[in-house]
Amino acid sequence: MKIVNNLGYLCLLVSLSLQAGDAKHTQIPHSLPVSITPETNSFYVGMGVGKFRLEDSDTDEVMTAATATLIVGYEMNRYLSTELRYTRSLEDLSYEGATTKDLDMTFTNLALYVKLGYEVYDFTSYVLLGYGESKISDFVGADRKEAGFQYGVGIAYSIDEKWSLFVDYTKAYDDKGFDGRSQQDDLNIGLWNFGVAYHF
Repeated sequence: MKIVNNLGYLCLLVSLSLQAGDAKHTQIPHSLPVSITPETNSFYVGMGVGKFRLEDSDTDEVMTAATATLIVGYEMNRYLSTELRYTRSLEDLSYEGATTKDLDMTFTNLALYVKLGYEVYDFTSYVLLGYGESKISDFVGADRKEAGFQYGVGIAYSIDEKWSLFVDYTKAYDDKGFDGRSQQDDLNIGLWNFGVAYHF
């Protein structure tokens, strides 16, 4: 009889402990989980140095020059930004074709981009999609300019919360002719940039 009573008490204790465990699991949390939203960094500015290259694929003529680029951007979140970029050559354009010579010309490019990025650790790879105008001053007696779709790719490295380094390549022009010159030739303009950005 004592064994039966002990078994009864044991069953009662097991039952109560199971009910208590179920109650713990079914309790309503005091607060709902907080959703994580991408961090916003607001405005940033940047400066880079690089190289301009205009190439005529039909004649193999090439123009190049060192460049400087100024950037003003607004980071809506860690994946999406907008950038205004101004690029200017720092020296006479170097011409390579039938002859090699320096040309007293200036290249400039002004463009507005949407910047789409993806961050892995401290590195962010990104693409640039936008609209801009490329201009070469005093090109065969007149200023020549073309406007249209521009795009690029790049990668940035975050040094800390404020500073980052970047390197990218943008295609500023890719079409036939350039403002009335070499109208049947395939011309393209590429811009390399390496620089630093500061986030406010």
